[in-house]
Amino acid sequence: MFKKERLFFLVFFNVFLVAAFSVFLYSAEKRWHENTEETRVQTQRQSAFAVAESYFGDITEMMTRLSKSYSESCPRNFIYSMRQELFTIQGGIEFGVVDKKGDHAIIACDSWGNKVVQKVDMPLPFEGFVIIGPFDIKSLSEPVFIIKKAIGPQEYNLVIKESTITELLPEESLLTLSIFNSVHPASTFYKTSDYIKNLSYISLPDRNGQEINYYVIPTIILFFIICLFLLTPKLVRWFELKDLKRKINRNYFYNVYQPIVNVETKKLFSIEVFLRSKSTQGAGEIAKIIKDFDLYIEHTLFQIAEVETSFTEYFIRENNFQINVSSKHIESEDFIRQITELSEAMRNSLILEITEDENLMKHKNKIKQNMEILRSAGCRFAIDDFGMEYSGLSYVSEFDFEIIKTDKIFMGDSPKNNAIMKSIQTLSQELNIACIAEGVESEENVLHLTEMGVVLHQGWYHNKAMSAHDVLKYKLAYENAE
Repeated sequence: MFKKERLFFLVFFNVFLVAAFSVFLYSAEKRWHENTEETRVQTQRQSAFAVAESYFGDITEMMTRLSKSYSESCPRNFIYSMRQELFTIQGGIEFGVVDKKGDHAIIACDSWGNKVVQKVDMPLPFEGFVIIGPFDIKSLSEPVFIIKKAIGPQEYNLVIKESTITELLPEESLLTLSIFNSVHPASTFYKTSDYIKNLSYISLPDRNGQEINYYVIPTIILFFIICLFLLTPKLVRWFELKDLKRKINRNYFYNVYQPIVNVETKKLFSIEVFLRSKSTQGAGEIAKIIKDFDLYIEHTLFQIAEVETSFTEYFIRENNFQINVSSKHIESEDFIRQITELSEAMRNSLILEITEDENLMKHKNKIKQNMEILRSAGCRFAIDDFGMEYSGLSYVSEFDFEIIKTDKIFMGDSPKNNAIMKSIQTLSQELNIACIAEGVESEENVLHLTEMGVVLHQGWYHNKAMSAHDVLKYKLAYENAE
């Protein structure tokens, strides 16, 4: 992935993650708030319901006690009991007994001790306790409610101030009382009274609204920082790794081949295999990406598989193919196993170019052991860029290489470079190791190298990297030229 593409993807993915997290956090917080608010409202309503029901429970108990002690007369001690009981009921104004007398009814006894018999409406039969009202009474400054209980021919009435009933359930209780003749939507119904038959509780809407939780903003900012520096880079790298493996498996990359010639025999000595991509990425950038994602083995096996599908078995058997590997390849048991499982023709034609690095000496025993396994399977080894960065002589001393490849830096026409090339050629002759000069780009280079006895050349002067089809044509043309 290009740097610009990576940066764009990183920004886009980070913004996407933060946006998704923000939506999730907002939704989760909203659900949590709704659940918390619902719990609070239910608790508040339950508490208010319990207070109101306790009040009506006290009233019904008081009326039951008085009804049991009434004996169809209104003696002073009963009036006194009525007044005592009435004082215990908040908002209670009057308690009275209505008695049926033939075709009419009278107030037979009240808590005021009135002696005047007063006719009233004939009470209707009902069970339990009921509440009616509100009623306006001239002698009072506010309406009243009446709670009734019928037992036999008597009806017991308790007059309660409307304000007392209202104060039982203030607005913050989120409940209000409703007599059955009142009309309310079914969705607002809460509960029916356990004591008063025609009394129900109606839910009021919560007017508090959703509170603003200011912790959401710093949480999102913190998550953005975590995404930017920790989470997103790892996820982007994971996606890039998957994408790179997909590209390797779907021929996004392909091989090109550069013949290495023997100018003395006019034959191809070997063919070096390079990896290219269908994008404008250069070979260096591709190698860096593969190194960053530790896909050495996958990319090398891909190159070998491409060789096997691009050339016939006869061509593979008659030619050598050089492929760059690192110390990590040779250390890998999986790589060793897969190379030994290749066809005999491919193994015998394979020259593994090992790039000098410090791990060669750190893990030399393991590498030596695996090199022998591969050599016994038919593979050969070359040391690439000999003389660069690390001590090439120590590698030649420690490991058995069949080929030395010199770096193109030694192609410069100078006494020092000439002396170095001569010493390398002399060393290779003494050790019976083939020497390939890399970076041959002019006829002058060819003459200098040939004079020094270096006859294996690789470079643009002879040929550039080309397709498998062009390699076949080049081999035919080169080996048949006069």
